[in-house]
Amino acid sequence: MAVIITSGPGKKGRVIPNRPLFLPGDHVADDRYRVLSLLGEGSFGQVYKVCEVATGAVKAMKRASHVKSRRLFATELQNLSRLKGTPHVLPLCDHFIDEDGSAVFITEYLDGGNLKEAIVARGRLSIAEAMGVLDQMTRALAAAHALDPPILHRDIKPSNILGKKSGENRVQWYLSDWGLAVDWSGSREPVVSGTYSYTAPEVWEHKRYPVSDVYSLGMTLYFMLFGRPAFEGGSTVVRRLQCAPEPVVIAESCPPRLKNLLEGMLTKDPGKRWSLAQVMTHLRGGRHRPQGIMVLQTRLPAGRLWRAKVGGGDVMDFSWIPGGTVDLSRFREQTENLWMARYPVIQRQFGVFVRETGHVTQAEQQGWGWVWRRDVGQFVACKGVAWNNPGFDQGEDHPVVLVSYRDARSFVRWFSGSTGRLMFLPSQLQWQWACRGGGPSAPNSLGLVYGQIHEWTQDEKSGGGELFYSQRSGPENPETSAARMICGGIGSATQESEPSACHGWAREDECNDRLGFRVAGLALPWES
Repeated sequence: MAVIITSGPGKKGRVIPNRPLFLPGDHVADDRYRVLSLLGEGSFGQVYKVCEVATGAVKAMKRASHVKSRRLFATELQNLSRLKGTPHVLPLCDHFIDEDGSAVFITEYLDGGNLKEAIVARGRLSIAEAMGVLDQMTRALAAAHALDPPILHRDIKPSNILGKKSGENRVQWYLSDWGLAVDWSGSREPVVSGTYSYTAPEVWEHKRYPVSDVYSLGMTLYFMLFGRPAFEGGSTVVRRLQCAPEPVVIAESCPPRLKNLLEGMLTKDPGKRWSLAQVMTHLRGGRHRPQGIMVLQTRLPAGRLWRAKVGGGDVMDFSWIPGGTVDLSRFREQTENLWMARYPVIQRQFGVFVRETGHVTQAEQQGWGWVWRRDVGQFVACKGVAWNNPGFDQGEDHPVVLVSYRDARSFVRWFSGSTGRLMFLPSQLQWQWACRGGGPSAPNSLGLVYGQIHEWTQDEKSGGGELFYSQRSGPENPETSAARMICGGIGSATQESEPSACHGWAREDECNDRLGFRVAGLALPWES
């Protein structure tokens, strides 16, 4: 059925068959609302910023995009109606049925973005901020679970928590997207819905309970604190990890009371998992503040050692790198606190990753890589070389080489899951700041060792730096590959040694025997 809209109050509506979107200036709902802009769209529908004509108030309008999503919209409308007036639930203002039979509802316009965006922009939240969000979400869920029959949300995740600015540097948070929520009366019909990384293990077994929402909220808390989901990947990978008997990995440095809260919410057995009431009691114990969680943050000494396990037996040493201001040629940049691996990833550590994941490197897939030939002073393409067979004597304690940028990223994602901490390739700025803990040739005051190889960074190619390595063609032309900045000095690849902060760029598919990587780790809220 076509959608009928008008171009202004009192004007005759025009029929637009199968019209997918409203346009700015369109009037809907008997001219009660004027469309201002499209805020976003997904598989279920579109969200618009609209103006209420009578009052001038700015609202948000959500409309189903196709027939299959209308049932979800009808469910969300019903749930929002039942929850109307509940603190920290997206406020419903109005609703109507469009000319094509689609449910359309008007909600309060929230101008603070969503929680996922806030975390991605900053890396993580502070403990105080995370506890504030958690407190508000428990209030919303408590009201939903207390209804008769109770409403289970089933899709709690950071992107479904919306913010509203309330004063300087203050945000109130609201739980949205109640379309997957259901009345719960103990039924166990098969259903797997929501986002895999936040799905409770029992849901994969076609069961659901009120504590399933607690698990999803716990995973959201994990993301707030650690800057990454506990489990990442496709549905098959995440399901295996969610349903495995091993508990969720939580960083060893986590304060005991906070770790206790996370473990209670993320217990995989729903019968042993904390109830929402237990979570709220834990949060508000002792004059309504989280006891023992707001710990005094002790300043860590620069260069302090942290050892992270790599697989079953090996460890990777990290140094604490305090944030500071880096004076660059034309401007100054501020760096945040972080952990930086003291050494590049070594062959033995990369081997653990390969054995546990079955990863096949790019050099192995293509059957060749670049090897430096001193006699001719350049790289030559050699067949059969790879990370575990670089074409020269390479011990297990030597830096792994012949790994592309994508290989390095795959290792980092795997390592994040085993440490319970967001790991990443350092940026060019972080790399240079850390290596300047010593002079160009003096021992690094932060305990870092560099100068063995060039190292990948996370930064995309910028205007600065020279092209390293790829000024040649090989068995396959790499011209179409994107490029990343690389850092680090090396004395054996050229006639003269290069300074420790030397940087340039290489294509992401570059695999050669002088290029490896090291890992950096996010500083957690209780570390400073």
